[in-house]
Amino acid sequence: MKGPKVVFAIALIAMACSCSRKQAPNTVTLSVEQKRATMTSVSRSVEEQNRLNGFFFAAVLPKLESCWSHVQGKGGIAFHYTYKREGTKWVWGGQEIEKSNLSPEQQQAALQCMQEAAKGSSFQMEALEAVYNMSEIHIHWAWPVPFPPNTSDLAKSVGGAGELPGYGCRDCNLGDNFNFECESATSGYLRCTVSDDRKSCTLGLPACYGGAMGGGGFVFSD
Repeated sequence: MKGPKVVFAIALIAMACSCSRKQAPNTVTLSVEQKRATMTSVSRSVEEQNRLNGFFFAAVLPKLESCWSHVQGKGGIAFHYTYKREGTKWVWGGQEIEKSNLSPEQQQAALQCMQEAAKGSSFQMEALEAVYNMSEIHIHWAWPVPFPPNTSDLAKSVGGAGELPGYGCRDCNLGDNFNFECESATSGYLRCTVSDDRKSCTLGLPACYGGAMGGGGFVFSD
């Protein structure tokens, strides 16, 4: 009997063959069988939030902490990051302010801090991102202001999904009788459309990931 990792790898290889022959670079279409073969016991949103939280904590936070201590106010700020593919890595391509309850002056101060801390950062692609031949990904990530006294609190894993905004991310999930449904998602894609018979789902690339440092929990109003 094949283990789950072997089955998952086989499914990815099959999807790669199918996608490379039939799909335009900016879309990928999944069948019910392909979706079921790549489903795991842990939701994709939780996996991606923990992956990105770990990346930001290790690669960006150490360079950000000193400058961030000078940002005034209480609340949060979310950035829209673009990471572009270089080989098998995602490399920082810039960010912009997406949402904040800080004053305009402090938003700009936070943006400058983030610019210096995030530039040059990179992390490894995942198998599914390589299979879909993505050229870039979009990350919508919120940060608290100020940081907690013990910044190691920001390293904690995300325990659930759905409570954090996905900023327009969409994904296809299997509903009743294994029919596809397009839904809002914390981690997903820019677009999602379902066939008339609901047995195939087309995703608009690139990937779209949302979350917050340490899983959120800080005051962050619209």
